[in-house]
Amino acid sequence: MRSAQRKRLSPLYVLIPVLYTAVIFALVYVQFSGTERFSVSSGQLTASGVRGNAGFERLRVGWDDLAVLFSTDRPLNLVAAGATTAISVIDYEVRGDTIRLNFEGQVTLDVAGDRGRADWSLSLPDAATADRAILPLDTTGSLEPLWRTPLAVVAGPSGPTVVEGVEGTSFLLAPPALSLQLAGANGSFRFERGRGSDSPRLAWLQRAAALSAPDAAGAGGPPTVAEYERTVAEAWLSRRQLPLPATEMAAAATALGLAASAAADDGGGPLRALTGE
Repeated sequence: MRSAQRKRLSPLYVLIPVLYTAVIFALVYVQFSGTERFSVSSGQLTASGVRGNAGFERLRVGWDDLAVLFSTDRPLNLVAAGATTAISVIDYEVRGDTIRLNFEGQVTLDVAGDRGRADWSLSLPDAATADRAILPLDTTGSLEPLWRTPLAVVAGPSGPTVVEGVEGTSFLLAPPALSLQLAGANGSFRFERGRGSDSPRLAWLQRAAALSAPDAAGAGGPPTVAEYERTVAEAWLSRRQLPLPATEMAAAATALGLAASAAADDGGGPLRALTGE
């Protein structure tokens, strides 16, 4: 009888010490791992991530569907004369409506957002030299650069968003990143979207990004949204007697509509320039 009872109780004598040991190890890990998850907001912008004893393991700043994301394996890269220097983010701070990221070497990245627009400014110390900066992006939709322009479109739940850098800016797709052309010790870019997905300008850009027709963009490519719209419209007008793909027809028609709308403000100049009338 006693022997049978001891056999039934024996698993408990093994299980209880194992559970106590697991709890103790878990408490020790939580105490000494030093991992901290954080999230702060400034208007529509959010900074969130994970910080450990050795620094930031992950820092994401931007919107839910589009942001700049730095991590241990995706730092900020500065390129000078073909040589690349990786620098890590060391902290962040919220200054009113601006979130500032501080990097090694006194490099800063500021972002301020308002009503569907986020303006970014990268600053290097005067003594630093770099031709461009590679900033990793995090998106919930695909990044679609407009052919040979400093523009890309990201489709998201709030409608398409345009990423626009200064002239000479380009994009990397795998993984997504912004290759920002620097002017001296500074560089700037922006995220911008209209009021929902019904914005005609952004809808046009989304179609144009999907199309990205080299013959529409022209040799060398235009540097601004307005010039890209104009070039597509001119390409359509120059061969309007030829059958065109439906996507190109829609993009060109929208570009003409935008030009006609702008013409109302300046006596018809843009529309006359496009039509030659």
